[in-house]
Amino acid sequence: MYIVKLESERAGTFSVIRNFGCLVKKTENTAWISLAFLKKYHGSQLIKDSYFLFEKQLKNDGYDRIELGVFEFNIRARKFYEKLGYKQIACLNDFTYYNGKWWADYRYEKII
Repeated sequence: MYIVKLESERAGTFSVIRNFGCLVKKTENTAWISLAFLKKYHGSQLIKDSYFLFEKQLKNDGYDRIELGVFEFNIRARKFYEKLGYKQIACLNDFTYYNGKWWADYRYEKII
């Protein structure tokens, strides 16, 4: 896990699991990633800049592919990842129950 701090505040985190058991594409050297930032930083350059540092670290650690999941209702995150070059590779229907409804999980990948 990597912690992103701005001044003395913990702004967000990145985490990685090597070859996670629930990958859609079970290929070697795949990073399953997750990121979580305080809402006030959503849409900020801080997230984009720190993401690119994280991706560089993943390459240095020997990863050549990233896979992640984004819930259907999280349109902002889906657009963010697509702008970073991620491609949708699967849709897992009725994956999570949120706000009185079942939602899909969209799986994305990026070759790095």
